[in-house]
Amino acid sequence: MNSVVLSGRLTRDPKLVYRDDRPICEMRLAVDNGQHPTTFIDVRAFDDQAYVCAERLGKASRVAVSGRLAYDEWRAADDSRRERYSVIGWVEFVDRPPCDDSATRTHESEPQRSGPQSESDAAPAETVAA
Repeated sequence: MNSVVLSGRLTRDPKLVYRDDRPICEMRLAVDNGQHPTTFIDVRAFDDQAYVCAERLGKASRVAVSGRLAYDEWRAADDSRRERYSVIGWVEFVDRPPCDDSATRTHESEPQRSGPQSESDAAPAETVAA
């Protein structure tokens, strides 16, 4: 089974990118491990949730992420080998996102959540087989 559940704060503003015309929101999460060193992990959200995360989240936002661990490997422009682990899945807003005056506030205490990502979301377009 490949299942990951993490909570922490974003280390920078989310970045919305497009690969093959598909929106992907890339984020970096800092997870506090108590007396152990902080863990930093990349998180990716796709499609509609990518837009929502890019619009509503910012540096230091608290989020919870549940999804699966993905490993990506590729060659950079200088032909060096690159690799990374990331979590692909659902992002829940732990902090209430800022809302404008026209927004309704019916479920303020509930975390903001979007649906799961499909299995085809495992790797970016530049990924190569190991």
